[in-house]
Amino acid sequence: MSNTATSFFTSPFISTLIVPLLLLLAFVFVRWRSGSANILLDRIWRVVAGKREVEDPSILRHLQEMHDLEAFCFRHGIRVGRLGDARNLVWFADSKRIPMRDFSRAAPWVDVTHPNFVRPPSLRQSVGMYVIFGVLLGLAAVIVSAGESRSAMLTTQGSRVTFLADSDGIRSPASFEISAFGRSLMSTWTVSTSTCKSDPLALVRAAAFTESESKAICSSMLDGSLSDQIRKSVAFQRQAAGVAALVVMTCASMLLLHVLRGVNARRLLKRIVDAQAN
Repeated sequence: MSNTATSFFTSPFISTLIVPLLLLLAFVFVRWRSGSANILLDRIWRVVAGKREVEDPSILRHLQEMHDLEAFCFRHGIRVGRLGDARNLVWFADSKRIPMRDFSRAAPWVDVTHPNFVRPPSLRQSVGMYVIFGVLLGLAAVIVSAGESRSAMLTTQGSRVTFLADSDGIRSPASFEISAFGRSLMSTWTVSTSTCKSDPLALVRAAAFTESESKAICSSMLDGSLSDQIRKSVAFQRQAAGVAALVVMTCASMLLLHVLRGVNARRLLKRIVDAQAN
């Protein structure tokens, strides 16, 4: 993982995009947290228009209510569409003597249309989220493993044969054979540098390479030119794996947070029911 991460963060392309990406992430976070981008748009308006304020009383009151609603949504992470719903939720929490932070910890499952103001995930939803989380972790492990590989995946232009190449030789991408109805759907083969030296057409017999491709690949393996291409391809694969792993792990982290908030929602509902019983 260390080689993949180092190659990813030291890439000039990533270094150039880091600031715009952070700004974009900040915008997306505010938009997701508050339910709108009006907070940021208001800041931009103040920069453009200076200290000029809205003078119409009705519009000014509307803007103030909108700001209050967005501030409530952003601080608590609870999505409500009307300021009245936010007031009702605050009143309900106070009446049950439950801190608003407990509703914030179950934010995705807070439902202002429900009598108890919280609707926990069903068993099917919970199981589905755990399954997806496991799949994401497995996918991240596969991506990291691919990024740590020292083999480059290349494809010939003529026969369109895909193969793996490293310092020892070239081989098929498949690590096992699959056959059906007497036909080989996926075969394994390996051609080392020493084999290429003695038999330049070894690739023709190993896979669907043409004679010219077999000679060219064997020649590049012997003179070292293939090693340069392998090094460049491996560097690109590590950068791509770094991006993919970052995206997958971000999705997994967000899903895990969603699952934990579902657990908090069940606990919160139990507290509300107990408070009503007493």
